[in-house]
Amino acid sequence: MILSGFFAGTPFYFIASTIFVTDLIEARQLHRDRLSDVIPLVSAFLMVGIAISFAQGLRVRRRMRRDLA
Repeated sequence: MILSGFFAGTPFYFIASTIFVTDLIEARQLHRDRLSDVIPLVSAFLMVGIAISFAQGLRVRRRMRRDLA
């Protein structure tokens, strides 16, 4: 149940981490701090991933209860 929820949000976790790492590499090459406009974008992808994971976990849990009854 928990893994199903986690895997449902994986694309969003992957997108967020890719954006963050790409920004860190670019900032290192340009010798400057992280760009502040990337943090809200990464946060949005992480929140969507967490929401989808939570919803999938609840859906699987509800289906398991219904099948057991």
